[in-house]
Amino acid sequence: YKLLAVLKKTDFHAAMSDTGFPVKTGGTLLAVTDISAGKRTLDVSGRQLYGAVGAVSFGDETGVSCEFSRISEDFDIHIGLLGSGDIRFADIGRAGIDTEEFEDYPAAGSGYVAVTDGDNIFYAQMNLMIRRIIERMLSEWTIEN
Repeated sequence: YKLLAVLKKTDFHAAMSDTGFPVKTGGTLLAVTDISAGKRTLDVSGRQLYGAVGAVSFGDETGVSCEFSRISEDFDIHIGLLGSGDIRFADIGRAGIDTEEFEDYPAAGSGYVAVTDGDNIFYAQMNLMIRRIIERMLSEWTIEN
């Protein structure tokens, strides 16, 4: 019962951003291991644990570039960010992500998802956005197993 009191105070989304989280789509299982938000990009790195793919995208109309290595089993994704003052946000509509799922998040709307506002990081919506972008890349982009 004492553990329940601790769990209520735990920010699982922040912990996932710090320690990593899995993403599975089709025959590929990935582990996001590093997330870094800059002024212009949200950089995501990780390992392909199963069903590694190889692909490179230099950023197209979605504002997302990536490199997946079948040999090293690493991946890097760069999501373009827009900014106004201290706030940094991603255009998920442009990235081809269903925006409806984000409507209930506090810093999301009109096809945009806030990632940071100064020192405040919106972990839950950022993690979900990363997950959905990876899922889209693996299922809809031209990545061959």
